[in-house]
Amino acid sequence: MERRPVPWPRVSKRQTLLLIASNCVIAVLLYWPALHGTPVSDDLATLYLPQLQTLSWENLRAIVDPTSPVSATLFNYAPVHALLTALEIRLFGFDLLAFHLVNVAFHALVSGLLVVLFVRTGIPRAAALLGGLVFLVHPANVEAIAWMNELKTPSAMALAIGALLAHRRHPACAALLFVLALLAKVQAAVALPVLVALEWMRDPTLSRFGTLHRWRWVGVWALLFAAFAAVELPVLIGLGAIEHPRWGADQLLHLRTMFAVAGRYLVMAFAGYGLSTGQEPPVAVSWADPWWLGGLLGLLLLGARTVHALRRRRTEAAWWIWAAASYAPVSQAVATLWMVSDRYLYAVLPGLIGGLLLAGRDEVASWHSEALRSRLKLAAAAVTLALAVVFAVRVRSERAPVWQSYERYLGDAARHYPDGTTAHVLRARQYARTGDGAAAAEELRTARRRGWSWIGVVFTDPAFRAMSGDPQFQAVVRELTEPWLQQAKARSEPTAYELRQLAQLHLWRGEAAEAAAARERADALDRAARSALGAPASGSPHDGTPPVAPDAAPVERGTSPPR
Repeated sequence: MERRPVPWPRVSKRQTLLLIASNCVIAVLLYWPALHGTPVSDDLATLYLPQLQTLSWENLRAIVDPTSPVSATLFNYAPVHALLTALEIRLFGFDLLAFHLVNVAFHALVSGLLVVLFVRTGIPRAAALLGGLVFLVHPANVEAIAWMNELKTPSAMALAIGALLAHRRHPACAALLFVLALLAKVQAAVALPVLVALEWMRDPTLSRFGTLHRWRWVGVWALLFAAFAAVELPVLIGLGAIEHPRWGADQLLHLRTMFAVAGRYLVMAFAGYGLSTGQEPPVAVSWADPWWLGGLLGLLLLGARTVHALRRRRTEAAWWIWAAASYAPVSQAVATLWMVSDRYLYAVLPGLIGGLLLAGRDEVASWHSEALRSRLKLAAAAVTLALAVVFAVRVRSERAPVWQSYERYLGDAARHYPDGTTAHVLRARQYARTGDGAAAAEELRTARRRGWSWIGVVFTDPAFRAMSGDPQFQAVVRELTEPWLQQAKARSEPTAYELRQLAQLHLWRGEAAEAAAARERADALDRAARSALGAPASGSPHDGTPPVAPDAAPVERGTSPPR
């Protein structure tokens, strides 16, 4: 059934504000178990980053400098994320409840703006509200909201959707919002292909601007993204993991695993199952693996529907493009350290929901009987509402409580993957507490063979520190640190931050003289940098003691992959 382009329906500002406020209430109720949670994994590394403690000019320069320790700590060039965190620290100190509430508020904002965009692309208002509700309560989104360090995810999505909404009437403002979204998190780049699709399908007679004018602004977005990528790519390459993909040189294993990952994400998206912290699914070794077969079938169906919508120039295609563009970076076409993570669905879900809503609208409209169309609409609404209720219950009772503490976070990963790296590290901790250095060392070696490389926990956890005098445990410490030490030494012109990392590695290995030498080189670089800026030559830009961290389990820096 062909559809001619129609003017974008609009949602009033008052309705939008009311919707966002309602979303805030619902989200606070659902996420209540996580709102008083302690820092988890990367949280402390970000919250206690010296450059975020005050909004001085020197710290602002470090935040916008892609070579500074800020980018290294955030594992991305994300100055907007850093600035938002610095602003939170300035406003709230270290009141963790406030940090959690900010994430929840951004999530409510994203869900509200998504409803507005649904309506503007032709989705009926009732269906748009249900779609926005499903996104608001989807259990896969808990990781992106309950984890304080993931502020970048909902903030980037809010800015990206805002850019798409503003483009038709205020293109310059939209371009600015797009840049800010990119500087919050690179996944906001999804707005660019979506904008291209929407402009391609738009009726030019409905625009206040001419066709050439509109496409010039699309070109501006493309140039802005290219400029951002030129800065972001070197940061990502420089911070790349030293691990090799689990499939090695086996390209068929790689291909099967890619489809298996897609199958897992589709189940997580449509059913809300298979969710976990620290996901470690196995590679698809067998040709009979149902995950890769299901993933292949699912992608073929979605691809066919996308082609169908594109051939008919339906706006539905823009939402499928949204889902595909958001999924591509995490599809394992280019290997990442962790194959699957719940939070990656935050950018994919809007595309899947929007595509399904528009596909459903057109399929229902194809039936000739008005009575049958009404029954189909009611049935679809009832099923969607029931799914939203199930999702909401799972968020409140199952997923949000995981983020109350680091111990619960690790326990969730170990429970779902009992032979995963997290489970082995936890068993190593238990052996260390009983004084069994040999067993603890073997568990750590097993975790290392399975891809675990974030060794900071070994030196921050009191249970492991108590084993520092055990020769077998000291041997595994040297094994774990050797790849990182060689990588650090290979840098021809290391920064002061990298030299301090090198010093820390030497300290962990008991090499005090080498650690002191690396620290002296770092201090010399700091003094030279301060002199060039006209600041006093003495001291270090990293001077100052951050506030004492809240009582929490030791931080395992980098438990999560580069984001």
